[in-house]
Amino acid sequence: MPLRSVTQRGFNIAVRRMVARGYYGLCEDIENLPRMYFENDVSCYCEHEGIINGLFLCHRTASGMLLVEMMAAIGQDYVKQLPMLIAGAYQNAIGIYPPETEIIIDRHNYASLALGEKLFPRTFGIPMYIGSREN
Repeated sequence: MPLRSVTQRGFNIAVRRMVARGYYGLCEDIENLPRMYFENDVSCYCEHEGIINGLFLCHRTASGMLLVEMMAAIGQDYVKQLPMLIAGAYQNAIGIYPPETEIIIDRHNYASLALGEKLFPRTFGIPMYIGSREN
């Protein structure tokens, strides 16, 4: 379901539930962010028996890119829910954003790296950082 259809209270409860289980996403202070910080027409959630057990939260940056902030699911069917969340967000985004819109998935842990390589086998890899330092 699109994030716009959940109340702020329901959103807060869901985020606290995820954080309590160790899912912070990219923001360690995600509990303090309002629902409207996220792209409510693209972000989505899964609900089972009245309890939100999956969140796909993305934030639109000032440059127009979509940054995936949290992608997490809990419960027995979490393996099935993650692809459903990704597909739901994709379907929501198709009608709103042009095809050239960039979507950023930060591979901050092994699980997100493995998922990225599975979804985009030719474009993802181990990151390499190059920089310089001047005295």
